[in-house]
Amino acid sequence: MRHLVVASVWTLHNDVIDYVYGHMPMYPTLSQFEEHIGYFTFWLSLLSITLVYLLVVRRTRSNELA
Repeated sequence: MRHLVVASVWTLHNDVIDYVYGHMPMYPTLSQFEEHIGYFTFWLSLLSITLVYLLVVRRTRSNELA
């Protein structure tokens, strides 16, 4: 569980640095969609973290109890 917490903090921190402070690679053709990309990336990160928790951490804990 500790690894998931560390990876989650790192991932969400990276999203904030990239899309709030603008420290990401600039692609002129995509700059008009920057807000949408940032919003999508944030929710995709949360979805990924949740899936790892549900499929790995929670399953591992339930197997240990059985």
